[in-house]
Amino acid sequence: FNRTPITTDLTSDQRFILEHAVRLLQGLVDVISSCGWLTPALHSMELSQQIVQATTWNASPLMQLPHFTQSLVEKAKKLKIEDVFDVMNAEDGTRDKLLEGLTSSQVQDVARACNRFPVISLEYKVQNADVLVANGSARIVVRLGRDAVEEEAALGPVYAPYYAKEKEESWWLVVGGPGNALVAIKRITISKASVNVKLDVELGDDAGTFDYMLYLMSDSYQGCDQEYSFKLQVKAS
Repeated sequence: FNRTPITTDLTSDQRFILEHAVRLLQGLVDVISSCGWLTPALHSMELSQQIVQATTWNASPLMQLPHFTQSLVEKAKKLKIEDVFDVMNAEDGTRDKLLEGLTSSQVQDVARACNRFPVISLEYKVQNADVLVANGSARIVVRLGRDAVEEEAALGPVYAPYYAKEKEESWWLVVGGPGNALVAIKRITISKASVNVKLDVELGDDAGTFDYMLYLMSDSYQGCDQEYSFKLQVKAS
């Protein structure tokens, strides 16, 4: 996680562990979700991001970009650039000032990594919101849009130079419900410009208004997760 240089013998051991770690974490998420534990599931997803990007839980998302060091991150903060999206959206003059110490080849590396970073829009709707009853289910329809994806074009592997091998990105859609419970989850890919996903949430025995959260979690990138709060009004059956 700290990118500390290690010996050749340890490097081969590290590569072996990394090749299996993400799949083990995906299995761990499956087991945790079957128990309905929301917080441990989200932490496991964040750990997957850290393993792929070789970062710590509190590292700046900018450390996922090539040639970025802690001093460059501090410089970015002074320019009010906190994450990869800020780099992409910065004025040319501000971005040039941030990257002025890099060679033209290094700047191109940063540009390529930014272009690969996922820009995802999310819209959702509770399809049967007006007819929710206790012991029934709610259907949540989620529409995901991805910028800069051309039809028939392959997305390509995750930008992760410290990971042991090429990796295809995937995502989790998660719904958290009353009592910090995980009530729905689906693992998906977002390789097209638009993807539609349906989630079914089983409702409890009680009528009333209940708070829920919808999460979109990456398994490969830090700083691009999303969360949305919503309420479900449930009538007595």
